[in-house]
Amino acid sequence: MMGKRYLWGLGIILALITGAAVGWWFSYPTTSELVLSAESCDLNQVACTTSESDGLAIQLTLTPKPVPTLKPIMVSAELSGFTTPPTKIQFVLEGRNMYMGFQKAWLERQGSSFHYTGTVLIPTCEQSAMEWKVTLLMPPNQPIHRAEFYMQTQHTR
Repeated sequence: MMGKRYLWGLGIILALITGAAVGWWFSYPTTSELVLSAESCDLNQVACTTSESDGLAIQLTLTPKPVPTLKPIMVSAELSGFTTPPTKIQFVLEGRNMYMGFQKAWLERQGSSFHYTGTVLIPTCEQSAMEWKVTLLMPPNQPIHRAEFYMQTQHTR
């Protein structure tokens, strides 16, 4: 008698778990987040642009070049193909070959344009060459969720 109750209870629990998983799956948004990437461009050398086939594009520039560490860096982003400009964009810098935490800054819109600027400080480390990923995060109501850019800085002793 105890074995039947156990199996019956186990069956109900498995049915509930399966139902919850199926419900979660179908309630998940069907629109995918659009992520643009400029993997082959080095922000330490040039301004980098990433674009989508429907005309959405983001150009990111860091100044000065080469990009120094432990000095203020001017960040400039230019959006094109957007119908509504975001109020601001979040800039996130993270190390790729060594964990360095996250350096974050807000890029503020300049006037009524699609041009954004801000400043960031890039940390230094003991490695001679540091690889970085820069992510621009857009507000939720924008057609692009995030754009990723890459660079490498050199540690000078």
